[in-house]
Amino acid sequence: MQAAGITFADYHIHVTQNGNMTVERVAEFQKMTGIQIGMVENAGRHGWILSDNEKITEYLDAAEREAYRENSEKKAFLIGIQVNDRDWYEVISSENRKRLDFVLADTLVMVNEDGSPAPLWEMPADYDEEEAEVWMERYFAHCRRVLQEPITIWADPTYLPEFCEDKYDELWTDARLAELIDLCVKNGIAIEIQSASKFATEHFFRMALERGATLTFGSNNFDDAPKSTERWTAIWKALKFRNEQVLKLPTEK
Repeated sequence: MQAAGITFADYHIHVTQNGNMTVERVAEFQKMTGIQIGMVENAGRHGWILSDNEKITEYLDAAEREAYRENSEKKAFLIGIQVNDRDWYEVISSENRKRLDFVLADTLVMVNEDGSPAPLWEMPADYDEEEAEVWMERYFAHCRRVLQEPITIWADPTYLPEFCEDKYDELWTDARLAELIDLCVKNGIAIEIQSASKFATEHFFRMALERGATLTFGSNNFDDAPKSTERWTAIWKALKFRNEQVLKLPTEK
């Protein structure tokens, strides 16, 4: 892939709460892997690490100190957040938004009627499968909403919870996929190939490229161990996308 001119950047490296991937560790990790890093932390009012603007400011201060430690004009790594509230762009201050290099969002957290988060990975495996299509309509509306926010990257695209993941091809129709891809193209959102996920399919990424979408790479780590890049390379070998079809964010001021 490098010989073909593909620019590698992993825009989904989390600062982890177990102490392994600290802000200080990110620059070392980037040197070890040789892949440009985009660091994120989860932001949202309902139980997430960055639960308000004050915590976001503290996170950005610490991240920028480390990113500019060796060169005041060029960041050692890029700094973003992963947003989990759907009104995040109304809550975060304009000053903090300007400091972010990118905003990443997945569609794995829907919202209960009281506004609390409803993570899809916590749905029971024995949820009523006969209601899968009804649930999918709600989920598809949620996906459309996320992709109309001012985000940079759609992470872990086309995820499905365990109760209906065996109905992937039935639920993720080409019409639904095309509508979400077109929203990404319209709103300038890159679509992540996530190394840690079995979603999405080669068919989806082929459709995305054919409809003019930009792709990007992401690990979604849980510690400081480098993840396999096998899925990234497998998708590239199948589709042979070009470097101009890959997201590239600047590190210089």
